[in-house]
Amino acid sequence: MNIERDTGRQTENRLTPEGTLLLLSIAILFDLLGFWTVPPRINYSSNSAFYIEMAQHGTRSVRPPFRYRALVPFVARQLPLPADQAFVAISNVSLIGCVFVAMLISKRVGLSIPACIFGATALFFSRAFIYNYVNPYMTDAVALLAIFAMVYVYLGAQEIAFGTAAVIGILAHEITVFLVPAVLFSRRWRRGVAASIIPTLVLLLTRFWLGTGYAGSLKKEFLLVSVHISHPLDWVRAVALTWYMLWPLIVLGIAMLPRKRFPLLVCTGLLTGGAVLLSLFVLDTERTYSILAPVVAVGAATVFEGLWKQAGTKAIGLFTVVLADLASAEAYRTGTRDLRVLALFSAPAIIYLVYAFGACYTQAREGRRIHAAEVRQFVDEVAAELGATSHGTGNRRVAL
Repeated sequence: MNIERDTGRQTENRLTPEGTLLLLSIAILFDLLGFWTVPPRINYSSNSAFYIEMAQHGTRSVRPPFRYRALVPFVARQLPLPADQAFVAISNVSLIGCVFVAMLISKRVGLSIPACIFGATALFFSRAFIYNYVNPYMTDAVALLAIFAMVYVYLGAQEIAFGTAAVIGILAHEITVFLVPAVLFSRRWRRGVAASIIPTLVLLLTRFWLGTGYAGSLKKEFLLVSVHISHPLDWVRAVALTWYMLWPLIVLGIAMLPRKRFPLLVCTGLLTGGAVLLSLFVLDTERTYSILAPVVAVGAATVFEGLWKQAGTKAIGLFTVVLADLASAEAYRTGTRDLRVLALFSAPAIIYLVYAFGACYTQAREGRRIHAAEVRQFVDEVAAELGATSHGTGNRRVAL
């Protein structure tokens, strides 16, 4: 099977200026809702205290690895606001960008505006996303925005923009480095190598310039692996609650993608692998899986689109999943241990997810077949190119 690859330059399904303004307005409205309804915590976490200290007294005032995440504290120091309020402002602007770019990604994949909006809605009301409003004194929101931007420009085969977003993300939080290898999985992989060199150098040079000394922390974090091994159910529960009822929509939605299948599959694999690896070495497991946010938004939007095309009423039922995730996020935010409300909202969501999988089974099966064909084609193209390079080198040696 010959699968025609996306070049990232298609003109179909392009957003009009009015559509772009609509999506931006929705992103701003979502952020206002989060800002007014989710009060930030009063007591800073230990991580937050480090970042605020950096904003007040400079990058070298804290220990590694926090000093390596220098971008956001530096920007906060330039704003005419107290350090904590500066972080709140930066985080909220970044979260507007996250929701907006989430809808742009869904549109670039080929989805309708209603589906884009649903994907953003599912993302916004999730536990992993709400955390950024609960604790806005971190660098997470800027790093998350960089990941969204990296996915968006990667789908458009824009290597320079990808490298730029990666540098910004690494200077905010090194977790974005997991997505950098994505540029190697493209037909223009040579440009990808060049685009990945600068982010890699930034990652290494910040350690050299700002000083090493992370080994002591690494020893401590390796000990956390034994904690997860001895309490595997706690680790699994923390992972499951991060996206809660949205997990099934990721699997179903990625299988049903209308186009850009292979690039999104690459992003999904890299971000998932990075989240799993990193979550083994930390206790705040939920935060590490937040890097899957772009995949979550697109997956939810794709399932909505598939059901919407069958019948509008079928797609509306997916809001039971959003309500269940909102109940999970609220239980996390308030620290309640009364799970009756969560169970009340979860039961309809589970029932509807079973129905959605049945309704979309044929489309998902066809999508998986196309996924497999595109992966095989990519492998064959790489093998052919490497073979041609090796053959050309052999010919030159014979000529010599």
